[in-house]
This record gives sequence, C-alpha cells and structure tokens, in this order.
Amino acid sequence: MNTPDNDLYQDVVVEHKRAPRNFGHLAHPTHQARGTNPQCGDNIAVELDIRQGQVHDIRFHGQGCAICMASASMMSEA
Repeated sequence: MNTPDNDLYQDVVVEHKRAPRNFGHLAHPTHQARGTNPQCGDNIAVELDIRQGQVHDIRFHGQGCAICMASASMMSEA
C-alpha cells in the first residue's frame, strides 16, 4: 500500500537518479574516497575540496543503481 510519504520518497529518489546533483569531477580535490559494492556493481567516488575544516565543494562520479546514485546526490547537497 502506497502512502503519500512513500510516493514522495520515491519521487525524490527518481528525480535525483534522473538528474544527480554535483555529479562529475573536481579539478583539484583535497580529499577523495571510493566505495564499491561487488554484489550489485555499484562503484562511486566522492571528491571534496576542504579548506580550514569546511567543505567548499563536492562532486561524485561512478555508476550504480538508482538508490546508490540518488543517495550520493542527496548526500552531496546536505
């Protein structure tokens, strides 16, 4: 049974998968991390520009399922 909240969450995930925010590479990241899930093939890298303890820019790139890509996109906006 779908509820309005479930529909909203599904819409948010679909929108972030369709048009991920902050997708791409940074020219000069100060920090990088990569995560993979060998069971489903998700492979995401996150690049950060951190100065004086603050995140000035963030990008991610890679391939993954809708949930993986949407969660990376949402995380990059937080």
